[in-house]
Amino acid sequence: MLGELPERLAVTVAEAGIPTYEDLVDLVSRGLNELGVPLWRTFIGIETLHPTESGRTVTWSEGEITTFHRERDGVAESHDYLDSPVRIVDETGEPLRIRLTETDLAMPTIVDMRHAGGTDYIIHPLPFVDDTRTAVISFATRSADGFSESMLARLAAATAVISPHIERLAVREIAVNLLDAYVGPRSGRRVFEGLIDRGDLVTVNAAILFADLRDYTALSERLPPAATVRLLDAWFETLGGPIEEHGGEILKFLGDGLLAVFPDDGGPAAACHAALAAALGADRGFARVPEAAGLGAGDIGYGIGLHHGEVGYGNVGTRRRLDFTVIGQAVNLASRLQDLSKRFPQTIMASAAFAAHVGEKLVPHGRHGLRGIARPVEVYAVR
Repeated sequence: MLGELPERLAVTVAEAGIPTYEDLVDLVSRGLNELGVPLWRTFIGIETLHPTESGRTVTWSEGEITTFHRERDGVAESHDYLDSPVRIVDETGEPLRIRLTETDLAMPTIVDMRHAGGTDYIIHPLPFVDDTRTAVISFATRSADGFSESMLARLAAATAVISPHIERLAVREIAVNLLDAYVGPRSGRRVFEGLIDRGDLVTVNAAILFADLRDYTALSERLPPAATVRLLDAWFETLGGPIEEHGGEILKFLGDGLLAVFPDDGGPAAACHAALAAALGADRGFARVPEAAGLGAGDIGYGIGLHHGEVGYGNVGTRRRLDFTVIGQAVNLASRLQDLSKRFPQTIMASAAFAAHVGEKLVPHGRHGLRGIARPVEVYAVR
């Protein structure tokens, strides 16, 4: 019967397609129970690459599934990791079996399972091709006799069968995470789906937000490097939070500047209201920016340009190094509106095309000549 286990599991997993870790863990746990292994708890821990998360855990317990995303900061030095079976398997690369009814180990995981009625436990390293990150699977039972030798063999066989499927999910997750972080969620999805040909552009309508710090160049000359980095991080975080909250996507960090778009998925009015809300949110949070570098409130300012129009969205660059971006006259106009804000007390400047979609929230600010734009344009500012 052991010989049929890998084949049955492999066929079942392949037929299911397995779109998520949760589906895979549920399928395997139920399948092992049907094959005579009295599983109470199955657990997988996967380390990934993500700016704020170290990875995820998925726990199956009698049909109930819990997923937990771990914060990245300090996870390798945390008590939860250092005093855990996961760390032992990480360091040894070997399975670890603990008879829960016969151990006095004080590891929190072991104590919790013992108190919950667990009798036997085994944790395996998942044999990934990439063995540089944590990847484990564990099984526990409440059966009075624990796992028999034949059951342990079945669990080892199941681990070998499902490991490639879990690794495929992990590799996909890492790719998506990196594209989200370095390209943006919408653009990253396009790249992941194969839109990677140079010059492959699509035309979309969107609200455009262009933001830049004032007096940054002069300040960076006298600020220590660490303070300069804190200043930029605080500035981009002040912008990034509202942009993400209102459905925008950051496409570029340009020194101390930022380019974001709000596509017309819900129509131009919705896109422009979202972009304006993001700009106003950044305005409310700007006081934190100079504080991050030990500066006073009047030591540094900012400008934001808002426009709505048609942009070319896609790949530009060399044959071997591409950039996913937006280009076109609409982008240039948003940039020039941001430049214009440096000449006036108002920090947020918008075009007439943008203002037409947000009603009385913006008021006329006159006609102005903009660098590189052939004719003067009607400019609006926040009421």
